[in-house]
Amino acid sequence: MSTAFTMGRFNIPTPGHAAMITAMAADHDQVVVYLSIARGTLPYVLRTTLLYELLPEDARRRVEFRGIHDMYCAFEEMSSQHNVFYCGSDRLGNAQGIASRVGNTSVVAIQRNGISSTLVRELVDSGDMSALTDLYPPELVTQVLMLRNLELTAQ
Repeated sequence: MSTAFTMGRFNIPTPGHAAMITAMAADHDQVVVYLSIARGTLPYVLRTTLLYELLPEDARRRVEFRGIHDMYCAFEEMSSQHNVFYCGSDRLGNAQGIASRVGNTSVVAIQRNGISSTLVRELVDSGDMSALTDLYPPELVTQVLMLRNLELTAQ
């Protein structure tokens, strides 16, 4: 059985995150998505709920969400068997360094598709609901707005 994993804040989950997770699920039997539970992140259950709803049904069956404090802990937890860690190219050096110390993990860098949490924040803050509904299914836009509001009230 092949297992892939990734780790991030997913503050705010985007269709780009979902696309990466979906691609991982297409290539692996099991996918573990670690969401940071460090201070300053949005509530774990709200982020996992939105990510889950963004995934197609076939990917949902292979994905498991777990909370974690840092990337090293994720690598340690997954080190009992060979796995593949997926990360953005900006995290490649850090991930490769951890993988070489922990062992049993290959690292794959993925190209970002331009749909970042920063872009989503900008769309919400500018009130561009048309662009948001182009990115997200209309029934999920309310969740996105709620997450952004939580971010703003926590600042």
